[in-house]
Amino acid sequence: MAVATEAGARTRSPQLKRGRSSWEARVRHEAQRLRADLACSRAANGIPSAVDSERLNRIDEHLDHADYLLDEHFKRKWPVRFATASRVYQDALASVYRASEDLVLVQSDDAVVARLPGLRAAVKTYLSADDPRREIYLLRIDAALTSAGAERLAGAARSLESTRRAAGPPEQRAGRRGRLRRTE
Repeated sequence: MAVATEAGARTRSPQLKRGRSSWEARVRHEAQRLRADLACSRAANGIPSAVDSERLNRIDEHLDHADYLLDEHFKRKWPVRFATASRVYQDALASVYRASEDLVLVQSDDAVVARLPGLRAAVKTYLSADDPRREIYLLRIDAALTSAGAERLAGAARSLESTRRAAGPPEQRAGRRGRLRRTE
């Protein structure tokens, strides 16, 4: 039930069939989101390097493997599906997570930074307050966000400085402004 969209990109129909599980929807939705991010990454990066090309192929393989596991699982009769649902869910989700990890390595810095607030919210939601990992993860995410913000500010300052240099020395800029004012 794969639909070709562009240049070999495949997406899944979001429709659920009767007898399907919500965990299937979760896995398929996450795989679909990763495919969309992958298409954006391919469009933004242009021609990838050999390493990135290999990673991109591996991402496709992981997502295809997750689809295969789900498709094969739901071809079976219900007693077998009932007995193997947990294993198939874990295996399919592991494939999706591996694809997600590889995608982070090929995405632009801005795309990774854009994911950090969602990651921070997930840590706060899913890790209890007494979990020792929670504070460590939050500190690391906050440090990454602070670092990215500082880099953006530095980039904006460099851009502003180059604009000022292009406009000329301060006394020339002041003279230009003075000429534009109306005198009475």
